[in-house]
Amino acid sequence: ILCISSFLPGGAMANRMAAAWNESVEGATASATNDEAPASVEGTRLLWWRIGLETWQDQPFFGNGLGSAGEKISTDPRIGEIVRDGRADYYLRDDYHSLYVTTLSDLGLVGMGLLAGWLIAAGLEIRKMGALAPALYAGLIGFAIYGLFNTAFFTGRVLALPILVMSLSAHALPARSNQEDVTAVPD
Repeated sequence: ILCISSFLPGGAMANRMAAAWNESVEGATASATNDEAPASVEGTRLLWWRIGLETWQDQPFFGNGLGSAGEKISTDPRIGEIVRDGRADYYLRDDYHSLYVTTLSDLGLVGMGLLAGWLIAAGLEIRKMGALAPALYAGLIGFAIYGLFNTAFFTGRVLALPILVMSLSAHALPARSNQEDVTAVPD
């Protein structure tokens, strides 16, 4: 209920998502016409993703190594223009603001395969959880969607969610027992 209420029109999350969507569309349009992308987190996210995908092409199978994003982003000329204008150094990041783009660029197809395997393994384990499964699937799906727009391995609070989902789904809950079953004397 709390999650749903945060997405209602006028809520902080709804306003942030609307701004992100609008600025991403403006950024895509600006990129297509070679204009300057909006200098905001949302507008610059597309620029970070472009840098990450270009970097991935250098080492597609094994990637460029964890932490390589910081160097690539700081040496990109368009990021240099944004920072040179006196805007926040926030645009100089050490990740591409997407779990998937960062994994692909830093760890290549091998890392992306491991990430996909991890998400699939969690999903397969969750199905064994009975009544808890819908809540765990909601957490895993929320994490997967969040991963589009942020890099979870650099944010411990966010990484805690899939770890919790995986730990709760690692073992099936014990079957319900009644008093007769519990107090019965074995033969």
